Amino acid sequence: MPLYHMDVYRIDENQEFGVEDYFNKEGVTIIEWSELIEERLPQERLEINIKIVDENTRILVFNPKGMRYEELCDAVL
Repeated sequence: MPLYHMDVYRIDENQEFGVEDYFNKEGVTIIEWSELIEERLPQERLEINIKIVDENTRILVFNPKGMRYEELCDAVL
C-alpha cells in the first residue's frame, strides 16, 4: 500500500500544492502540521496526534472524523 507523507509546516494556507490530489489515491496520506490546512482536509479522516510524555514515552491519540473511521477505531481499539 502506498504511503504519502507531507510536512506542511512552511506552506502558506493559500498556497496551492495539490494536497487534495492525494486524498483520492489508494494508500495512506500522512500530513504533519495538518491543522495549518484544516479547511483542505477531507471531512472524513482519522487524525492521530502524538503527545510527548517524556524523553522515552509517547501517547497516540486517535480522533476519528466520520462514521468510517469511528467504526474502524471501534473495531481496532
